[in-house]
Amino acid sequence: MAETGRPGWWKVAAIALALAASASPGLGDISSRDAAFAKARAALARGDGVAAEIALRDAQAQGADKRTIAAGMGEAFLAEGKLDKAREWLGPAQFAEADQTRGLRMLSRLESQQGNTAAALAALEKAIEGDTKDADSWVDLAQLRYRTGNQLAALDSLQSALKVGPDNLRALDFQGLIVRDQFGPEAALVWFERGLMKSPNDGVLLADYAATLGELGRYREMLVVTRRMLELGVAEARAQYLQGVLAARAGNLSLARACLNRAGAVADNMPSASLLSGIIHLQDGNPKLAVDAFQRITGQQPQNEAAQLLLARALYEAGDQKGVIARYSDWASSSSAPPYLLTLVARAYEDTGDRVLAAPLLDRAAAVQQAGLRPAFGFAATGSPPADAAAAQVRAALVSGRTNEAVAIGERLRNDWRGMGSAHLLAGDAYFAAGRFDLAASSFAEAARVRGDDNLAVRLVLANAGQGRMATGAQVAASFLAAHPQSPVAARLAADYAASAGDWGRTRMLLENLAAGSGGRDMRLLSDLSFAQLRLGDTKAAVQSARRALDLQPASPVAAQALAMALKTGKQNDALAAALTARAARP
Repeated sequence: MAETGRPGWWKVAAIALALAASASPGLGDISSRDAAFAKARAALARGDGVAAEIALRDAQAQGADKRTIAAGMGEAFLAEGKLDKAREWLGPAQFAEADQTRGLRMLSRLESQQGNTAAALAALEKAIEGDTKDADSWVDLAQLRYRTGNQLAALDSLQSALKVGPDNLRALDFQGLIVRDQFGPEAALVWFERGLMKSPNDGVLLADYAATLGELGRYREMLVVTRRMLELGVAEARAQYLQGVLAARAGNLSLARACLNRAGAVADNMPSASLLSGIIHLQDGNPKLAVDAFQRITGQQPQNEAAQLLLARALYEAGDQKGVIARYSDWASSSSAPPYLLTLVARAYEDTGDRVLAAPLLDRAAAVQQAGLRPAFGFAATGSPPADAAAAQVRAALVSGRTNEAVAIGERLRNDWRGMGSAHLLAGDAYFAAGRFDLAASSFAEAARVRGDDNLAVRLVLANAGQGRMATGAQVAASFLAAHPQSPVAARLAADYAASAGDWGRTRMLLENLAAGSGGRDMRLLSDLSFAQLRLGDTKAAVQSARRALDLQPASPVAAQALAMALKTGKQNDALAAALTARAARP
């Protein structure tokens, strides 16, 4: 028992604690500092750089040193888009030991945004060397490698991320995107769903899940997901854009425009949103506004063929025929020019009074013979001038018929950039042009490890056909249609193989589905549909399809022959049938 008049032991302890608190940062200050760090982490998790910066400055005022807040401040300024400020905190690479990996990861993102790819890779490699089990660093490395053309190495990095962090949300999302490119949207769903099971309110996962549902034609489910995003207030700009896509698909252009407007400035940095905006302007009769939208895309993605063709159309509809000629006459003069571009440039020449230059372009557009395999147009810039220059040389050699040169450059490009899917694609094009179909098929198969799109499916089918491997080609077509049920190219390939196998019922079904949608203005498709209908004994339908084909291209021998056959079989208008047969036979 304590002596009378002397403080008890608990009073002594309380006094000691109070004295310690007055002499150094105490429990109260530490608690405040921890609270500030917690606020910063929460702000960064929702992408609010300003709130994170304020919270971290509060932590600094509570006694946190610069090394302790450097990684967080750098991340905050990255979120705000203030790269110079971010470099002040990240550039020295002076981070607290607990933040070393995160700091290097943020430094890598900064270097990447400023175009310093080598420095970005070095920072990530150092981060992983210090902590091989940090899944976020592996994901960043995978994404960086993918963007800079080393896609096959990116796949390896992503597998490392999933190995050390099987529930890492960014790894699951990126794997979903990769699988969607490789094997189609159906196969990708499971990865997004797996991530959403872990974090149902994650905006990035919800947005990619909704977009994938849209690719599958599951529009009601897509709408439900986008509404959920808006309710949660996550990835709202992407949600508005996706709802705009749905509205445009349904023909409600005013709603689609409103959705894009609500997406705000964020949509200006989304090429897909600019594409949709341009299409809406074209449909609304505002081609000059459409030109602005499509030029934003082609400025960022000069090899985007769809955007280039839409820009050509917008220029023409805006009355800028000279602009069409100046921008696209060189492409129109090459063997890789699509018929649509040939027609647009020809019309531009006609409108400016130059029918001499217009006539051969229109003849080429209406020509029956296949133009052959077109060089890969969608080779995106890699950030490596040597790779980009080699790719341009391969395309130029192929267009001008210098096949051996194209093969030599293509092989060098592929050997120097073995992880780049586009390098294997261009090498395959060169082999195909040289008639070396076995090497072309193997190159295309390697490219398919990265991305299995429409163009690559056509190439794989043709390369197998060139070797006489029709059964393999049919398997490729069937697999591609199963993986991409909304792809017109997949349906067209499957229809061709069904016809070659004598399965006219399936051929007709596939072609009629296409004709009811995007194929309704495809002369060759309608002519093939007429033949399939004729083989099934439906003469009336065959005549109707053939007439639609001939209306689209009155000078086409293919459409003329299709209608002649349908009329003869139905014993209708023998004189017209004879005249059409004669027209089709003319060289």
